[in-house]
Amino acid sequence: MEVLFATHNKSKLQLYRNMLKEDGVKIVGLDELGIDYDVKEVGKNSKEIAIKKVKEYNKLSNYITISEDTGLYFDNIPDEKQPGVNVNTVNGKKLSEEERIEYYKSLISDYGGLLNGYWIKDIAIADNNGNIFTYKYKIKKIFTNKVHKLRNEGYPLDSISITPEYNKYTVELTDEENMRLNESCNKEIHNFIVTTLNGLKKH
Repeated sequence: MEVLFATHNKSKLQLYRNMLKEDGVKIVGLDELGIDYDVKEVGKNSKEIAIKKVKEYNKLSNYITISEDTGLYFDNIPDEKQPGVNVNTVNGKKLSEEERIEYYKSLISDYGGLLNGYWIKDIAIADNNGNIFTYKYKIKKIFTNKVHKLRNEGYPLDSISITPEYNKYTVELTDEENMRLNESCNKEIHNFIVTTLNGLKKH
């Protein structure tokens, strides 16, 4: 089965190709189909945006389509201060990685220096009959206003988040620890995708 994954991100495509290579699923990306249209990522949360993307790219391609979107949320802070899907942008301005660290450090300080939070990864699948299937995976973190000196390029908030499973800053996690965490996440997402696609084959 050939399936479109709605992204131009080559690393993300490779991740899902590796995840599904033993299941008879061939993943193609937007670039391979010559689709240079970018869906406007507008929605109240990552689920709405993931659904919007699969609907539009499914219509454009006529392929069964998978999409992923991620948002960040904190416990016990007002809705208007939740990053949600706008983690990198504040008041319409896209922040640099260091600006993001400083912004969230200040926000966390306003609430006592520690906040329980979580990344939400929403996966959506659209078939060619207008059906949408969704799955949500939650990654829990503890956010602190004490900034670690190390940086993970592309993931600045790893320097102010603690991974509860290891009680370590996320930026300090070893490759093996990251692999174990990713295996758990990827296993659940893999099971959702394969179960959904197998169900579509039967109809």
